[in-house]
Amino acid sequence: MVGAPNGAAALQKIAMSPVVVIAEGYATAATLAEHGKVPTLAAYDSGNLLSVATSIRERRPDKAIVIAGDDDHRIENNPGRKKALAAAEAVAGVAIFPNFSAEQRAQGFTDFNDLWVQNPELVSQQLTSTKTFETRLIGHSLAADKDLAISY
Repeated sequence: MVGAPNGAAALQKIAMSPVVVIAEGYATAATLAEHGKVPTLAAYDSGNLLSVATSIRERRPDKAIVIAGDDDHRIENNPGRKKALAAAEAVAGVAIFPNFSAEQRAQGFTDFNDLWVQNPELVSQQLTSTKTFETRLIGHSLAADKDLAISY
């Protein structure tokens, strides 16, 4: 977990928070841990999102799970988005993605860390404007309908 000095501290941070974010890569996880102020895990690639998410769901069924996916808009079938949505659906979580301008897309931006490098405030703005980040996520996770997966 990003920002925890050891495994015990990571487990304690997860236990104390109503929400856990799982990011595709480490840079995105570090960015979201800082700006989202929630425990954030790095899956290290989109192929790991599902296994990390199901592992957290099995161990912490009470937690809201947020999958912070990459928007691999330049790659056929957009694997970052596709796998993030699948992981969120599998654990009744929520998938979030960065919103890019046409210029940012042309520059090859794919994740929240790319936004942070350009302007750290953009990340904070997107997290708070993504349907009120923490409040909505917790509400969906704790809702009676656990089959709901939402993409922002």
